[in-house]
Amino acid sequence: NYARMLFIDGFRHEQDYYGLMKQHISPDKWVNWVAELIKDVATKSWGYPTGRIAEIYVREGWYDRLLEMVKKSPSLESLERYEKYLKKDYTDELAILYADAVIRYVRENIGRQHYKTAAKYLRRIKKLGSPEKAAKIVEILRAEYPQRRALQEYFALLYQSRLASNERFTIYATKGSDFSGIPKVSFALCKPVQTGGEAVNVGGNDLAEPYLKN
Repeated sequence: NYARMLFIDGFRHEQDYYGLMKQHISPDKWVNWVAELIKDVATKSWGYPTGRIAEIYVREGWYDRLLEMVKKSPSLESLERYEKYLKKDYTDELAILYADAVIRYVRENIGRQHYKTAAKYLRRIKKLGSPEKAAKIVEILRAEYPQRRALQEYFALLYQSRLASNERFTIYATKGSDFSGIPKVSFALCKPVQTGGEAVNVGGNDLAEPYLKN
């Protein structure tokens, strides 16, 4: 009972209160006991009860329940925190949640540092096997915010460092150097390239605008 109280209140310190409880509850009663524990955490605990409930789901391997919890508040931080538990069985769902969260994050935050954060999570989407989603997000946000110069510049060069690798990309090059007009102009050239140097040289003085297509 003492370990249960401390777990509910969030007094973890260096002691594994959850492990202690599991040691002293018989296996045939454990599932029902955990169900009651979750109810008490949700209604009686201080601080961050969602985090303690998520910990229970992780400890029990109830990743389907963890996913449903994350869906209710899919912040970039929570997605990153629980990605390692969910990506094996819920890769597509994670990529979709990340995509929605990135778009929401950029809509709510302005500034180069925030765009750098968004880029970090776009790379996570790519690692989950959805590079086309990452490319689509870049396209959507650049079209939605043509007046955000920092966004236009940062996202235009988002994948430039990756172009030096041996991966194949499709580069869209547009005439001129006015970033604010890019989402509204027609694509002047579409050519597959292999290296960053090739990308820079596409179209002579044109602006090379990388959208990851793979």
